[in-house]
Amino acid sequence: MALPYASGTSPTHTITLPTGANAGAAVYDTANGELYVADTGNCALDAISSTYSVSSITLTGCLGLVTNVVGLAYDSHNDFLYVLDRLGNQVFVINGSSNTLAATVSLPLHTYPVAEVYDTSNYDVYISNFCLGTCTSDVTVMSGITNSATIALTSAGAGAIGFNPDNGDIYVYTAGVSTGCSCISVIATSTGTVSATTLSVTAASVSGMVYDPANENLYVAEGS
Repeated sequence: MALPYASGTSPTHTITLPTGANAGAAVYDTANGELYVADTGNCALDAISSTYSVSSITLTGCLGLVTNVVGLAYDSHNDFLYVLDRLGNQVFVINGSSNTLAATVSLPLHTYPVAEVYDTSNYDVYISNFCLGTCTSDVTVMSGITNSATIALTSAGAGAIGFNPDNGDIYVYTAGVSTGCSCISVIATSTGTVSATTLSVTAASVSGMVYDPANENLYVAEGS
């Protein structure tokens, strides 16, 4: 698979990923200057260096199904990367300094994680879960210090997730499976609870969201 590398508005390089690659989420490591791409086709994490060379990190224990490696987050505090394994209900922890698999963290059964964000203030990783069967947690909080699943916050079938570094709030899209509300719930990380603020969404789905610290707006990508 060829991945365009853009500088400004025009691609300057085309980077070839390993055979069978299916590029998913991507994140930049500010410590080593590499770009990491979730390779759902090979159940791997592809690291692209500043000279455009590609090395592949095998996610041992991944189920090996296309679109299974869904989420990717970067921890700037310890130079770790967190890769979600949706069907395996687990998180692969990659050491960015050595590009090796440092740990595999198990999540509660039937959570089916779909997206994640890293909180720069408390070093925790917030994971939104599709949540089926016996699952009771739509958001799982994983400690970025100890790499162990800690507490869970209940909402209603979570999807896209975003982080506001200005106030520490987490924004989680809930599809209304159990509440009937297609909404964005606001989680106060200082208390670990869902605040009274709920933002209604008219779209049938939300595929992503990002916070702009310059204008303090939250941008939501809506589907049909």
